Amino acid sequence: MDARVDTSRWNLFASGAVGLAALTIGCGPVIGAPEGDTDDPSDPTESTNPSDPSGPDPTQGECVEESDCSYGYSCINNFCQYDCYCGCGASPPPSSQLRCSEGPGYECYGDYDCAEDELCEYGSCQPDPDPDPIDCSAIPLRATSIELVFGSESDSPVRSLQFADVSPAPGVDLLVGRDVTIERVTDGANGEIVVDSPGEIFEFVAGDANGDGVVDIVTAQGDGSLRFWRGSDGELLDVGVVQTVGIARAVFIADRDADGVRDVYAHVDRDVFVLPTIEGVPLGEPVRLLEDRVDDVAPFDAKGDGEIELLFAEGGSLWVYRELQSPAPEVLYESSNLFSPIVVGDFSGDAEPDAAAFTDQNEQITLVGEIATTPGLAELSTPQTASAAGDIDGDGRADLVILEPEVGSVLVRFGADAGAPGEPRPPFRCDTRYAIEAVGSRIAVGDIDGDGRAELAVADGWRVILVRF
Repeated sequence: MDARVDTSRWNLFASGAVGLAALTIGCGPVIGAPEGDTDDPSDPTESTNPSDPSGPDPTQGECVEESDCSYGYSCINNFCQYDCYCGCGASPPPSSQLRCSEGPGYECYGDYDCAEDELCEYGSCQPDPDPDPIDCSAIPLRATSIELVFGSESDSPVRSLQFADVSPAPGVDLLVGRDVTIERVTDGANGEIVVDSPGEIFEFVAGDANGDGVVDIVTAQGDGSLRFWRGSDGELLDVGVVQTVGIARAVFIADRDADGVRDVYAHVDRDVFVLPTIEGVPLGEPVRLLEDRVDDVAPFDAKGDGEIELLFAEGGSLWVYRELQSPAPEVLYESSNLFSPIVVGDFSGDAEPDAAAFTDQNEQITLVGEIATTPGLAELSTPQTASAAGDIDGDGRADLVILEPEVGSVLVRFGADAGAPGEPRPPFRCDTRYAIEAVGSRIAVGDIDGDGRAELAVADGWRVILVRF
């Protein structure tokens, strides 16, 4: 018997079609008969009745009735033979590529009749739109968690986390903000206090804010001010540069107008301010860019020209604000249930930024390659609480990490190739869930040991758990 029935995802359809198999006996394509079998059901001299002693002996064949055969085969002359399922002359169901008629000859009856890079589409071989199989072999199989040790005995909860290259050691440092201090941890070693503020620190951002090539820190204080801490020889110095804007929910550093000078942005209530750097001094007079409409915001260099656009969520939709090109924001993805955070990273590996945002109704993420085009959608199988982007598996693409505190795990959606221009592929085609020894409320991703694979830091109350993959 030649049992070449195509069982690929392109050729399977409803199992109810099996009951129609008997209608095809004597018509339509019957292929794969066993070698040496010359039984002809139209020959009156040859009986197919098992009870007829002159007919074939059922004990010498494969079957007596349909249930003795595999799916897609009928019992014909006591042998399981391929049939056309749905009746000769009938149209195939939409989900089937099998031909069920006696029409003209077909180039193929299944993918096995075509070349490796082709699929059988209704009788003809067509190019496979996604010829490369999904390779998830590089995904880390397990994760280990360790609790970090800090120099202080503070019982204050962790308010913010960020990885930044503050010290000259290989890899990046983990910066942990709590109460009035920011502590630095290098490769899991004991932490040391690098910022001791005169007041509460609600949030902070690390980056080169004054253009000297050294990482600085801007803190959002509990009194509504922003304070600049200048990096110098591995230290962070309070140089007395302070600007009041209100209690900031988030701060970030980005180049506003592609002049090579980075500026500080602050998300305050539902407003967004920019505080320009002037002659090497950051935190200039604040300029309100967006007023009473921002639920979450992230910088996004869509064109790769160094000029920052702002992606923000408002009213459940995703918007973009090109400050220097248009006076009004434009909607990118219209919805009613999009919520924060917006996470930016090169998930597709095409050297262009992507942005992930979350909705609570369909549990989807919105991927924006170039923000001039319509966003694509990719399904998410879990709601999110906190999320971040970083290269977990070391393949050069950002991965999306989603904290799942209710089950004590993190879900990692691994980035994948973008595909050919005009034929984009899903950005996340492999994912793995890892158990962690923390409930968690805040996360950050960065390569703390410099091995090319990022680690995950999880804030759990006053503790910080470092997760290695």
